[in-house]
Formats: sequence, C-alpha cells, structure tokens
Amino acid sequence: MNIINGGKHAGTGLKIQEFMIIPAGAKSFSSSLRIGTEIYHALKEVIQSKHGRQSINVGDEGGFAPPIKRTNEAIELMNSSDFLEAGYSPGSDVFLGS
Repeated sequence: MNIINGGKHAGTGLKIQEFMIIPAGAKSFSSSLRIGTEIYHALKEVIQSKHGRQSINVGDEGGFAPPIKRTNEAIELMNSSDFLEAGYSPGSDVFLGS
C-alpha cells in the first residue's frame, strides 16, 4: 500500500517514487486492508501535526505528499506514524517497502 508519494508524481523533491507498507502479518485480504487503512490514517495525523493541515495533500498515486525532500524524512514519518499507535508491530505485522 502506497502511503507517501515522491518522485515526479509528488513534486516534493523526494527521489523515491513510492514509500509503501506491506501488511504481511495479516491472515486475509480484508485484514491487510484494515491494517493499511489504520496506519494510513495514523500517518495523516503525524504529517498534519508536524507540517500543518496544508501538508496532508494526496499525490497522484494515493500516498501523502508532505513537503519533505530527503528519503530519511519519509522513513522517519512512516516510523513515527507509529505502527504502534495503530496497534501494529513493524517487522512483524507490517514491513516498509519502496
């Protein structure tokens, strides 16, 4: 699931096109979708609190396009979107992808 857009489709300066999460710990498609949706909404809150309401715009492919330029900033946002806040463990329930 694409949660942060970069590259040419976002216009933010991020070199990676898509930052994704993989809810590989889910037992069904519906569980995967629920996990992805809950994390996506947790990320929205993190981006809004860090960068303001104008920063929760969505890019061409459905991920957020916050005003960040470095890959590590995107990864920090993804980690701070707190899989834990959404109730999931990174590396067990959910993995990062690009």
